[in-house]
Amino acid sequence: SNGIGSYGMNSTLEGCSSITSTPTIKVKGNVDQYAFHKTFYNCSNLVESHVDLSGVTSMSSAGYNFYQMFFNCSKLKNAPITPTSTLSAGQYAFYGMFMNCGNLEEAPDFKFTTVSSYSAGNMFRNCVKIKTAPPLRPKTLVSNCYYYMFYGCSNLKSIYWYADAAPSSTYCNNWVYGVSPTGTFYRDIDATWTISYGSSAVPTGWKVKTMGALKFVSTGAATLALTNN
Repeated sequence: SNGIGSYGMNSTLEGCSSITSTPTIKVKGNVDQYAFHKTFYNCSNLVESHVDLSGVTSMSSAGYNFYQMFFNCSKLKNAPITPTSTLSAGQYAFYGMFMNCGNLEEAPDFKFTTVSSYSAGNMFRNCVKIKTAPPLRPKTLVSNCYYYMFYGCSNLKSIYWYADAAPSSTYCNNWVYGVSPTGTFYRDIDATWTISYGSSAVPTGWKVKTMGALKFVSTGAATLALTNN
């Protein structure tokens, strides 16, 4: 398909508990508002989605593009393919997209570089098997953009954060409540914000490291080794 129009696949297979996989849906170009709104909502036996989003180049800023697309797909293992270009996420664009997908093993990277209110709210809530968050690329944040994003992700152990501001309740209310008690929070090399801990900040008990920073390590020889800080 050369783009998906408004409400294009809205609630197409909502509640179809008998399906375990779907035909491949290849999307190129723009994804309009509500395009995949609740498409596979509550398909409790869906294991593979076969939705190829590698050709997506833009999304409507009106939002709700993938709102609760796989909500309650508790057996889903394989998620959509990553887009090949960076995207702008409108309001509620990915809200609840994989919420309650307890069998999802890897969080897909949608490469969005700008966010709006609730763009990624509840996106991976209760995805108990994912261990690494997709890179959170937006430098500028807006209120509630990551609202409850990783809530209940009990095995989540690493987050990559590029924003100029610190994670806080303004942007990330309860976003890491219930994640792994130990892990690593990677922040941008230019970050100057003060580190704070909690369910709406950097997860309590996690280490904070700087992405891209290099340090010299003595090897006891005439050469030096470079390692990540």
